Amino acid sequence: MIILNFIYFFFLLIFAFYIPGFLLLKFLKSSAKETLTNIVLSFSLGISMFMIFSYLLSWIHLEFYYNLFLILCVPVFIKNIRKISSFNFSKVLKLENLIILAGTVLTSYLMWRSGSVENNSLVFYGVNSVDAIYHLSLIGNLKSNFPPTHPGLFGLPLNGYNFFYDLVIAYFSKFYRLEVLDLFFRFFPITLSAFYGISGLVLGRFMGMKRETQLIFIALLYFAQSF
Repeated sequence: MIILNFIYFFFLLIFAFYIPGFLLLKFLKSSAKETLTNIVLSFSLGISMFMIFSYLLSWIHLEFYYNLFLILCVPVFIKNIRKISSFNFSKVLKLENLIILAGTVLTSYLMWRSGSVENNSLVFYGVNSVDAIYHLSLIGNLKSNFPPTHPGLFGLPLNGYNFFYDLVIAYFSKFYRLEVLDLFFRFFPITLSAFYGISGLVLGRFMGMKRETQLIFIALLYFAQSF
């Protein structure tokens, strides 16, 4: 079941993030020559658009209507899809793939097991036993209230806290009927971790790094930090 949900989630990423980001990139006439670079830029713009417009529409309680905009983007995207150059996976060499895969697994393995039921109990590993409970409470709050109240203090407005990531998860669950636990602990962490490495690869190419330097750069992004 979780595999089917992840496939559904993958297509939602294209629908909610990639398509509007691709169209904005095309509108701004800022497309790059490399397809991989355009994919990274499109997803980055799409994520930003989802966060900003959902946030603004939430103040007038019309956040669901952002989906109408997304639906309207689909036929426009289809008309332009033939102009997208084909992506040659052979250009992304095996060693880069292995580093990104290893980094993705290592940075998301603690998250993956948390939020699962073991021995009839909901378990949390590591820092998730504290941090995750706060975020899950905030996500649940955002699904039913906006602006959100403080998760730990009844009736007190939440001020001075960046809750955009929580907002994205809350609305993905609210709009598309996915479980919050799957989104927070499994789907988004593994996707963002892979995206992090791919973005590093694109940045290395943009900066004109040699292949050896790119490999070191990607490895350092994953393994030279606390996770």
